[in-house]
Amino acid sequence: SGGALRVREVLRGGRPAGPPDETEARPGDELVLEGSAEAFARAAHLFRADGGAAMPEPAPPPVTSRAEFVDPESPVALAGRNGCAHLAEARTVFPGTRGCEECLRDGTEWVHLRLCMTCGHVGCCDTSPQKHATAHFHATRHPVIRSLQPGEEWAWCYEDEVLS
Repeated sequence: SGGALRVREVLRGGRPAGPPDETEARPGDELVLEGSAEAFARAAHLFRADGGAAMPEPAPPPVTSRAEFVDPESPVALAGRNGCAHLAEARTVFPGTRGCEECLRDGTEWVHLRLCMTCGHVGCCDTSPQKHATAHFHATRHPVIRSLQPGEEWAWCYEDEVLS
């Protein structure tokens, strides 16, 4: 039980280097791994500098991360939302990218992801340095976003400033 670790993404210079199952990792690449806590614990020795010798205490994690990714093949809907007409009219959309569209393009980082419920644009939250979800609203006037943070299902209407 516990499974194995799987390479979810190979990042080269902060950008996806290609499909993980078709991309050979090179020195300096970052690997985004997924798996159970048990799988990470079993593989911990692989990440130690001296083949298992104790490593110095790691630096605190950065404020931003690429820990969140979404599946562009999975539709996202808002069901039974109350609060304003925009929330009630939100439709099912497919995320346009696996992460913040602009951050992926520019090689910048995000904190959390937000999904435009009009067109499927994936942008970063207002805690992120670039605030691409809000910038998308200002550019398009698409009123409703949904959190893509795991475990969150809230939505926000920019026009009416309503949380649902």
